[in-house]
Amino acid sequence: MKKSFVFILVIMILLSGCKKIDEFFPDGSEIDLPSSSENEQTTSSSSSPEIDEIEATVPEIEYVDFYTRLEAESGVATGDIALSQTRKGYSGLGYLTGFTAKPENSFKISVNLPSNQHYDVSLIIASDSKRNNILTINDEQVSEFITTGENAFEKITIKNIYIRQGLSFLSIKEVTGGIDIDYIEIKSSADISKITFNDDYSLINQSASDKTKTVMTFLQDNYGSNIISGQYATSGTNKEPDLINSITGRYPAMRIGDLSSYTADGSGNSFEIEQGIKWSEMGGLVGYIWHWEAPSGNPSFYSSETDFDLAKAVTDEDIATLSQEDIVKLNTDGKISDECLALIKDIDIISEQLSSLQDNNVTVLWRPLHEASGGWFWWGESGKDAYLWLWDLLYKRQTEYFKLNNLIWVWNAQSAD
Repeated sequence: MKKSFVFILVIMILLSGCKKIDEFFPDGSEIDLPSSSENEQTTSSSSSPEIDEIEATVPEIEYVDFYTRLEAESGVATGDIALSQTRKGYSGLGYLTGFTAKPENSFKISVNLPSNQHYDVSLIIASDSKRNNILTINDEQVSEFITTGENAFEKITIKNIYIRQGLSFLSIKEVTGGIDIDYIEIKSSADISKITFNDDYSLINQSASDKTKTVMTFLQDNYGSNIISGQYATSGTNKEPDLINSITGRYPAMRIGDLSSYTADGSGNSFEIEQGIKWSEMGGLVGYIWHWEAPSGNPSFYSSETDFDLAKAVTDEDIATLSQEDIVKLNTDGKISDECLALIKDIDIISEQLSSLQDNNVTVLWRPLHEASGGWFWWGESGKDAYLWLWDLLYKRQTEYFKLNNLIWVWNAQSAD
């Protein structure tokens, strides 16, 4: 999976006193929201701290205007790393060079920060070829960064890093080395503090089932107060949630699966749907994504590995609520492309599986066509207009044609477009 270089550190605390899932779904057995969580905890605690005790460990975020510039030579360096003045365009007394990725190399620089808040950290770095290394803060990895290798100092900014008040240490963990560091800028960021969320949501499908509305109410009731734990499960199994239960004595509240196998080879993995039904019967929440292998051409969901072109599937024909037979006829008559017909066939396969879940009273947090703006999946590679067309087609066909009223539609936001 590709990764964004914009990182937001979120402190996630699972509060005690949460309602049990089965209070909302009385036909199921108990699955509790965890009463507490600790990093790397391997055994469950017999007692839970009070809510106010947990909240007291979470520092308040207070925006304070702040900027500082740290010349690299003011830090502490060891090994091959040394001061140089050869490359043009540096500031201060020079820049640090000699990042040769040797174990004995180290570079650390300190900064005293005024508040618990988010900061943008900019590295002014040069290299003679593309190089990737890692920024760490207080010995914790923050982000990998890659230089352009254009032989001049460039600014690489890693935005919205949460750092606590007081003395912090920034360092570079070398992967390939090969960089020269001139200075580091740190400034406070208001991006996160300015965000406001509206928790007054309603389901877009006015015909949503009673249980689906109840699940949405449950999500809203916990919004802004609790974290609902979830775990992705290997397709057709309950491997990871079972392992969590064996260690902690608790199951996560939500199981997330992938429907990719149903369109990948045409046969599907019936155990995945069965696992979703079983999880729901236990009283848990069910989520699904769909790593949709290209419906024609090379079978991959990665745009770099398939020649499927979504733009060729786009049509002005209103096909969303037509029978597959009528859509086939449109293709035969040359009114829609082979790519468009292939999309419909796959959408129908997945819709039948979601219908099976609906028949078993399973509400699904449905997250299709995810991470579109990254461009690494074929459904995002053809740009905004083609993607929006596909989203609308999928929603209308599943909601209006297949009458799927058990879906809470989840969009994976990355870009304003």
